[in-house]
Amino acid sequence: MRTLLVLRHAQSGHDDPRLADHDRPLTERGQRDADWIGRVLKKHGLTPDVVVSSTAQRALDTAQRTAQACGYAAPIETTRRLYDAEVRQIAEVVGEIDDQHGIALIVGHNPGLQEFLVHRAGWHGPLHTAMLAQVVLDGDRWEVMRRRAHGSLKRVWWHKDK
Repeated sequence: MRTLLVLRHAQSGHDDPRLADHDRPLTERGQRDADWIGRVLKKHGLTPDVVVSSTAQRALDTAQRTAQACGYAAPIETTRRLYDAEVRQIAEVVGEIDDQHGIALIVGHNPGLQEFLVHRAGWHGPLHTAMLAQVVLDGDRWEVMRRRAHGSLKRVWWHKDK
């Protein structure tokens, strides 16, 4: 059994029109929310074995703050494929995770992550910023997500539920 943690990046700023979308940083609230998500992971014994993030600054900042708060100490893997990703691309990234990892955290963006959860875990709600979904996959191989495999949505956390 594998646990996939799907996290939409925390709130980012739109204040500086000189910044490209890819380069937008987290707001102060986004920083607090990312820290909170990390504490949630630690509290529930879900510190990931691997973290894979979009290369966008807001996603990487979210991944770093979340990782630090939950006690994750390994390097964070990054891929541009999670930026503006569609379901198929997200499934490919998940499918490439090494099977030695039992818990994986991916950090990315909407609408791709929300659609991924709809099609692969039966989620029927919006995926707001700093919202985390826990999906339990059947089987012991990540590569099953490359196919139309489904996982079971176990729980969703959101900073507004604090």
